[in-house]
Amino acid sequence: MSSYQDNIRPWAVFQRLPSGFSELCGRFKKRSDADAYMSILRRGDGVFEVAFDRESATPTTGKQGDAIQARN
Repeated sequence: MSSYQDNIRPWAVFQRLPSGFSELCGRFKKRSDADAYMSILRRGDGVFEVAFDRESATPTTGKQGDAIQARN
């Protein structure tokens, strides 16, 4: 179930894991804030993506990464 905080922060940064799943790294109100955070994370290792996470409003089944629309 999504919380009020999730609903007011629809932009999410996910890290793609080698297993094929994605891990949520942070949620933001503005896309520009999510992009800035992702640029900091990319200084290390890993593949990161910003997504407008509409799936937070409904329970998900399967891989979280299926709902991600990547921006490279």
